[in-house]
Amino acid sequence: MMTKTKPLSLKATRTMGAPITKGHHFAMVELMALEGLSELIDRAPKAAKLIVSLIRRMPPGGGGVVVVSRETMKELMGCSMPTVDRSLKILMDEGWVQRIKIGGASALAINRRVAWTGPRGDLQHAIFDATVIASRSEQDAVALNPPPARQVPILEQGEEPIPTGDGIDPPSQRLLDGVEPPVVVRDREGQEWEVDKTTGELQGRLPGVVAEDR
Repeated sequence: MMTKTKPLSLKATRTMGAPITKGHHFAMVELMALEGLSELIDRAPKAAKLIVSLIRRMPPGGGGVVVVSRETMKELMGCSMPTVDRSLKILMDEGWVQRIKIGGASALAINRRVAWTGPRGDLQHAIFDATVIASRSEQDAVALNPPPARQVPILEQGEEPIPTGDGIDPPSQRLLDGVEPPVVVRDREGQEWEVDKTTGELQGRLPGVVAEDR
């Protein structure tokens, strides 16, 4: 006669080693990627710190492009510039990042590759969205205290502009050398008159001019 056995129930805490709390979120990640990063941490901790520091500052998702200068990478890692260069070389040589130089900064593509486009024989360019990391220590006085932003008109292909709002104030007319500026008064109706400086008499009405109170 067979004896009945009680079904075995295994709690998640026994398999994961920690309790699962409410509101906890999980994400599927590739085991190879986890093991590769773990191996990089053991073998080249500074290189691992660099790529993790960049990923932490990227928008959530599977990867992208980060534009950052060597000086800013040095600040993020808290190390010397030669250490930054060695770490970056490891990441590039092993395929962790693709570097695209932009002047004195680098665009580092993580988990993706940037393609160069353009007709053969012509200059090729790469166009991509990126997360830009800037350091305050690299900015000048104008960058830290910029003037008010000017607006640049941007149209999509096929769109026609429809001007709205106030335009730029008309420029003041420059005076000719040796010619004194006229004396102008405004009457109660808002009309302006030119006045003779010697006699004080009205010389003539200025058509179409509205003056401010003087």
